[in-house]
Amino acid sequence: MVKHMLKRQIVEDILSPTFLINFILIIGVVVAFCLIFLDDYQGQVNAYAFKNAKNEITLRHFSEAPQGAYLDVNMQLVMKPRAERFVSLSYEDKSPQGLYFQMYPYQLRVLSKKEDITAGGFFFITKREYVTPPELFSPDLTFIVQFLLSFLAVILAFNAVTGEKETGTLKLIYANPAKRSHFIAMKYFSALSTLGLPLLLSLIVSALILGISSAVPLSSGFLYSLVMFAILSFLYLSVFVLIGLLCSTTTRNSRHSLVLSLLFWILLVVILPKSPGLLLDLKRFDVPTGQQIEEMTDKFMHDTQKKYHQEFMALRSDKEAFERLAEKFEVEVLEGQQGIRDYYLNKKIAAVLTLRKVNMVSPATLYEYAASAVAGTGIFHFENFRLQARQFSEGFVSSAKQILGIKRTSSLYQLDTDAITNKRIDYNSFPRFDEKDIAPGQRITEAVPFIGLLVLYNLFLFAFVFHKFQTYDVR
Repeated sequence: MVKHMLKRQIVEDILSPTFLINFILIIGVVVAFCLIFLDDYQGQVNAYAFKNAKNEITLRHFSEAPQGAYLDVNMQLVMKPRAERFVSLSYEDKSPQGLYFQMYPYQLRVLSKKEDITAGGFFFITKREYVTPPELFSPDLTFIVQFLLSFLAVILAFNAVTGEKETGTLKLIYANPAKRSHFIAMKYFSALSTLGLPLLLSLIVSALILGISSAVPLSSGFLYSLVMFAILSFLYLSVFVLIGLLCSTTTRNSRHSLVLSLLFWILLVVILPKSPGLLLDLKRFDVPTGQQIEEMTDKFMHDTQKKYHQEFMALRSDKEAFERLAEKFEVEVLEGQQGIRDYYLNKKIAAVLTLRKVNMVSPATLYEYAASAVAGTGIFHFENFRLQARQFSEGFVSSAKQILGIKRTSSLYQLDTDAITNKRIDYNSFPRFDEKDIAPGQRITEAVPFIGLLVLYNLFLFAFVFHKFQTYDVR
């Protein structure tokens, strides 16, 4: 019985004008976005190559005259363009674009989103830029499903029960020995199929376009992200199909069901995801501007000078002891200054993560975070990039000491400039920064909490819909 009912419903939906409109709309939007992404991605690849070329020039100059160029060893470690941004951009275009590294005196600072990554300077981001992006959405596949397809889901399901009742079909169905659970299952799978088929086809077409273009590498990581995205999308759209069914089983006519469904959609997709950022008290996350942070680092240096002043005065006649104290002072200053920069960057990241926790009441944000995790983008990407950049910067200084023949095994922040050779060094002996992709296992681990909550959303709604329909008056 249920198979016959489901087959009839799916055939009826596929032959309906609504399905045709959905099909054309979904395919058209996804393919159009795919073509836009291709052009944008090529621009990112060119900018990334240009920045790496500038870093190579810096290393070449250093290798040719180490003693005179060690102060100029500064590189911009920018984030590698990733094809997975097609799946979920997750506001990466609004977040830091990389880190500025300087060997001596050692520094690792944030590059701002406002900076053209082909430029030579560096800036700090503000709390507003990093925590609360002013745009309503991040242009990617996630947005298309998050907004457009979820809207279509409630439109497809809002009259699933009331429509059948108004036409008298529901009364005829239950004149036969049909189970109510079969009817709800039929409506649920039919609506999900009507949305899912165009979505799957559009993803396949997009992958073919990207593959044919050869501009975007279709790696196993990218295909993994696309498959996981499809699964997540079905899970997310299921929530709104169930919301449409719930509204249809709690109202007396299709008009009331439509109004109630749209109110739920606006609340869960538009209002809840954006309101916590406005309501949350961010006072404990207050972060100074870049200029203020630099003023704080300068103050730290002056305070440290005052602390060591008397010791320096007492050791003026002992050159060896004076030099040892100077080395200790230098290390303390540089470590403290880097610590200040790291502290405020951690506060910015903490603010973002706090907002994420508050936003998890909405299935739309859960879907956004899960898609970002499986794609390896957003704050998850930046934190991994930052860790790799930190390891590279520390490893570069250690390697440079060894290559330059500096025997002193002191702090990362200490560099005996007098010991640097002035002979030409093999240019290829220095390490290069090459950001590694996040492993699929790490991505799925990051996504598990969000996926779990989406599953709970579905289970709760399905149980509620089933319960309400059991007592629904089909007459």
